[in-house]
Amino acid sequence: MIIGLILGFTMLGVSEVLLWQDKDPKKIFVFGVFMLIALILSVLLALDLLSPSLAELLEKIINLI
Repeated sequence: MIIGLILGFTMLGVSEVLLWQDKDPKKIFVFGVFMLIALILSVLLALDLLSPSLAELLEKIINLI
């Protein structure tokens, strides 16, 4: 749950900073989609709605990064 919240707020923060630095519409759209996906995944992780195997897979991917 805590990992999901930390991941979501980190992704939103990084995306916000990158958006303020660049005004290209294509990049803004890509980061908007990225922020939306990160927010949905973080909410699902925080509420433990993902299946255990998928949640473990996401945590392994996060740890690799």
